[in-house]
Amino acid sequence: MSGTPSTYEGRMFVGGAWLPSASGEWQEVHDPSTGSAFAQVIRGGADDARQAVDAAATAQGPWAATPIHERARLLRNLADRIEADREGFAVLIAREVGKPIQDARVEVARAVGVYRLAAEEARQLSGESFPADAYPYPPGNEHRLLFTVREPIGVVVAISPFNFPLNLLSHKVAPALGAGNTVVVKPASACPLTALRLAQVAAAAGVPPGVLNVVPGPGGAVGDALIDHPATRLVTFTGSTAVGKGIAERAGRHAKRVLLEMGGMDPFVVLEDAPLDLAVAAATRGAFAFSGQV
Repeated sequence: MSGTPSTYEGRMFVGGAWLPSASGEWQEVHDPSTGSAFAQVIRGGADDARQAVDAAATAQGPWAATPIHERARLLRNLADRIEADREGFAVLIAREVGKPIQDARVEVARAVGVYRLAAEEARQLSGESFPADAYPYPPGNEHRLLFTVREPIGVVVAISPFNFPLNLLSHKVAPALGAGNTVVVKPASACPLTALRLAQVAAAAGVPPGVLNVVPGPGGAVGDALIDHPATRLVTFTGSTAVGKGIAERAGRHAKRVLLEMGGMDPFVVLEDAPLDLAVAAATRGAFAFSGQV
């Protein structure tokens, strides 16, 4: 995209701008198939995380006040731009995480669908109403109607895993944006470039500055600072059970909400009349693809 820095220049995306890290540190991104480094990005720290949350908090009010139809339009626009750049995303995913290119293309297609679905679901956001006359007290309830209104929760922290660097991140970002929240993304350390490319495309799609921010870096520095910041309201995480428990404990100290998708062991049942060749192929893929983290 002309006029915007390449994500390979190694900056974080905060407040609609490509910025250097306050830490001044860098990390290499390696191609798992060769082990060689093919890009450098910043290694963000706690100060960078706090700067990103401040930007998201500033953007929160105007974004929440943006009409739902406009937020839905921007999500559709983002979906269209990801689709137009689908091969670029797929190649980047393949290089960052070693995913076969055909699987990377499927992931991009799924992510496009996530943004389009979020655009439609945003239009369905509504509260509830019900009569207040179930009990006779206080008097006059038979003439009253109660209702609820949905409000954005605020700044969302999205901590994404390595195995689906675009699709699983989109599962966090798309619904949050559609509901009127702003987001700070901490991508997996091994694959920050896909998240940065998403931020680049989102800006080109018209998503306002500060609504989507990306800070690469280690969880111990960036992730902890994002959780501890008083302006963050919800932490959504996909990854290991041990890390998820740590996030829940840390967020709990600040009475913040969490959405956790943590690792587990899924049973694989083969019935007596099953075609064993198909069962073996499915079991092998499920057990060994992404080291079983699928």
